[in-house]
Amino acid sequence: RDKNIKYCNERKVNTIEMEFENGYLINTAKYYHCDGILKATIQFDRNDSIQLLRFWKDKDYRYYRYKTKVYYPMFAIQKSGKELISGKLSFELYSYLPGYYKYYYKSGVQSQEGRVNKEGLKTGWWKFWNENGILMKEILYEKGFVINPANKVDTIIYSGRIKGYYPNGKFMMEGYVLDEDLKYECVQDEEIAYQQIFYTKFYDENGNDIYHNYTGIVRDYHINGNKREEGQLVNGMRHGLWKTYESNGNLHSIGMYKNGEMDDLWLSGDLSGIGFVDNQCFDSVIDLNKIKGNLSEKVLKFEELIYKDGILLKTTYHDVDLD
Repeated sequence: RDKNIKYCNERKVNTIEMEFENGYLINTAKYYHCDGILKATIQFDRNDSIQLLRFWKDKDYRYYRYKTKVYYPMFAIQKSGKELISGKLSFELYSYLPGYYKYYYKSGVQSQEGRVNKEGLKTGWWKFWNENGILMKEILYEKGFVINPANKVDTIIYSGRIKGYYPNGKFMMEGYVLDEDLKYECVQDEEIAYQQIFYTKFYDENGNDIYHNYTGIVRDYHINGNKREEGQLVNGMRHGLWKTYESNGNLHSIGMYKNGEMDDLWLSGDLSGIGFVDNQCFDSVIDLNKIKGNLSEKVLKFEELIYKDGILLKTTYHDVDLD
């Protein structure tokens, strides 16, 4: 068994364990957080496993080649079979070695699982859990396209199909995954994917259908159960007021969409001290005195952005002491 060792906070910890057979990765690799808590496992299949084909030295590093891909040095391999391989090799999670992945939060709760193919892409069914261990979403990663059911004209090109659940586990929605945004989350010490979705179904927590003719209020949640975003869809497109929130529940951005594009005034930044209701404050020019009465903080630090049909026209930075 080959073990990767690195130093973390000035103490030696085991960060990776993996096994090789005739140069191939086999069985289950284990990745650890700096404090020694299990971070992820990868179950390797011999049919899609990596083979270490060639080594060469460049300065203080050694590289390995997986077919045509070169991964850069991160960790130290002590040995492989009977041969000593010194130097640094990259087995970083972001590189996505092919295999079946299971990720864990630092609390030990499982966060996600699914397969990565030889191209380093998620494939098949993946499951995602929130910090409380409740199923958050299930995604079938497979590329495809459908005619937009809202207007019967446009084509929706998707990378997967998704089912989503409320933080209490109740069914929330279905749709197509259009894209994914990665955000680093400390509780997993890893980037976590949040999806851009074309919604086909949406229900409230009582199981009532609140999405008619591809129109209604939809929302998404952070892994800790707090609301991540909320807004109106009309004919399947973002239209009207939308808000996004930090994982601690503070308001992060607020603004208007028009036919799926950001439009007119948007505010983004530390908005925790501002109490917005409906379309309040959304004029072509922001009036600080107009919102002063709703402030719980004495300093405003945010950006004022003006859009026209999705094109950013102007940005104004505010760092205002209201004392």
